[in-house]
Amino acid sequence: MMPVILWETGQMQPRHTGEIMIIPIQPRLKTQKPYFTTRKEAQSTRTSELMITLQREIFTDFAVEFVGTYRRYDKFNWTLPLWDVQGKRLYEDQSMWISAGKPPANIPGIGDTKEAKNHEWYYASVQRTTYTPYSEQQKRPDYYQDYYGLDIIFNKRLSHGWMLNANFTIQDQHYGKKGYMNPNKGL
Repeated sequence: MMPVILWETGQMQPRHTGEIMIIPIQPRLKTQKPYFTTRKEAQSTRTSELMITLQREIFTDFAVEFVGTYRRYDKFNWTLPLWDVQGKRLYEDQSMWISAGKPPANIPGIGDTKEAKNHEWYYASVQRTTYTPYSEQQKRPDYYQDYYGLDIIFNKRLSHGWMLNANFTIQDQHYGKKGYMNPNKGL
């Protein structure tokens, strides 16, 4: 295994000396200690919830209950890599992802690509893959999670003070339109 040396310099090309691999790292930003910062607008996540309940006794000692739930989570934070480019801060954005187009419907030796052929795929640009020791926590723009749920609850009164409660939940979640930096969106 070859030893590695890291040093701070403006150059960004690794060098091999035969026995040692030298990997340069960017010098620390003069305005920033330590390597991680948090913007003032970054804050705790918020949850807002609305629940509506309807209950009806169908037979003696037997009732059905419906509970509708709407829940929204917002004010999310994310940590973005930060590059120092000639004294200016450069943050990751969607321009750092390059379209690779759509894959073919059939690949020899693999076969049908199924649903993949319907989606455009992206890869990271050279700037996005360049090493940076810096990151910054920010409030995530236009990102939220919505939760919709319906609980169906059956209550049966049994003898000797016992009760039976059965429940079934149906739920669905939606995410904000700008939920992902990487256009592949987790595909």
